[in-house]
Amino acid sequence: MTRWAALLIASLLALAPFHKASACDGGACAAGLAYEAFGPKDHASTLVIFIHGSVSAGGPADYMYRFARAFSETHRDVEAIALLMPGYYDNNGKRSDGNDHGRRTFDGSTEVSNAITALKAQYGAKRVFALGHSNGAMNLGGVIGKYPGLIDGVVLVSGIYDLNAISQMRGKQYGGIAGQDYISSIARTTTIIAVHGTEDVTVPFEQSQNFIAAAKAAKLKADLKAVDGVGHDFGGPLAQTAIAALNTLVH
Repeated sequence: MTRWAALLIASLLALAPFHKASACDGGACAAGLAYEAFGPKDHASTLVIFIHGSVSAGGPADYMYRFARAFSETHRDVEAIALLMPGYYDNNGKRSDGNDHGRRTFDGSTEVSNAITALKAQYGAKRVFALGHSNGAMNLGGVIGKYPGLIDGVVLVSGIYDLNAISQMRGKQYGGIAGQDYISSIARTTTIIAVHGTEDVTVPFEQSQNFIAAAKAAKLKADLKAVDGVGHDFGGPLAQTAIAALNTLVH
């Protein structure tokens, strides 16, 4: 090989995209996603997964940690796990592998399902429940349809399920996964509870209203809990209603 050929190959390699191996930094990882676990250390009959939203303002995405911790303290033999979506990090140096897509809505349903599958096997859990907020809710809405039977029940808080509707309303294209497209494949054994503030100006209340109506029409176990006068942020009455709904699933 001539010197010029070697230089050409080196230049082409430098321009080629670098694909990082699936791994996360700073602590516990499940299929490339970092997490914080609360409860039994090696075995639990029930897993409860908490998934955050877009955190579009930036910074750590660990606001679900305190809710997972509190839930584990009131439920025996439950491992409560706060999962970090691809590309997100917490205050303790944990970071999930992947891309956060500029803190916009995106389809991370495959990564989430892979992580839940790994965690279920790791803990030997027989049941899995999940609570997601905003982008987390949108992705869980996709997971239960794309991977039927993986999750026994979900609480979906302030989620998007119809990408076309919100894109038309906002005048810009939203990315992600449309849970409404997968309703027909959701397992009938999975319970769906949507929680949404009636004054949510980030994601319209109608997103949850229409999704649950379609789920009921498909003869699924579905319910909508409207939180009057409340917006999008996870806290106060919205969080209280969501945790109360989760308690009805995990009993």
